Amino acid sequence: MSFEFEKDAAFLKRMQSFADAKICYAQQGEDLVLRRLLGRNMKKTISEGGFYIDCGGYHHTQESVTRFLYDLGWDGIVVDMSETSIEGFRQHRPRDIAICCAVAEHDGQIEGYFFGDVALTNTCDEDFALRMDGGRGKIKKRSIPAKSLSTIIQEHDVKEIDFLNIDLEGFELPALNGFPFDKVKPRCIAVEIHGRSIAAVASTDVFRKIVENGYTHVASTVITHFFLRD
Repeated sequence: MSFEFEKDAAFLKRMQSFADAKICYAQQGEDLVLRRLLGRNMKKTISEGGFYIDCGGYHHTQESVTRFLYDLGWDGIVVDMSETSIEGFRQHRPRDIAICCAVAEHDGQIEGYFFGDVALTNTCDEDFALRMDGGRGKIKKRSIPAKSLSTIIQEHDVKEIDFLNIDLEGFELPALNGFPFDKVKPRCIAVEIHGRSIAAVASTDVFRKIVENGYTHVASTVITHFFLRD
């Protein structure tokens, strides 16, 4: 997907001039849901700032769950396996810490499966990549650096997280397995989980991992599911 979104900046400003209008950047309206959840469940107002970690950031604005938070004065850490994506964050969201690597359970090298320099389906999950490719032979595989969320949090001395977003195209569980829930617990977690029903989603290892660490499932937008700290 191209980076043509910047050309629409004037249109977005015009839209915001309408009373009560809210810009939605995210693919499935996740940012609208998040605005409501955080507005009700933070000790301070959402406009007073906060800190996020966005795993699988993809693009600084287009399809972004955290762009509206950045616009409100928030900042945080954004991680993506695409150097092109990360350069976009460094240019357009300079307050963020932008890291180019995979997010995994352990630090090291890992195989990355790329459908393009910037693609929503780039992943470290081989089965997911093969399903998305459908035998077309479009995947480019290469070894890339990986870090756990535990390492990232320690390296940047993160003490509190208001929002954690994990959208890693089938690689969400390894990322969660590398998260130090015993040291820091985000107020809100959003994670991509595929399932034909809420019951099917609730039976997944990803869902159970989050709930077992003291969270309640509170909302969903098709394939993105939101959890609040108990």
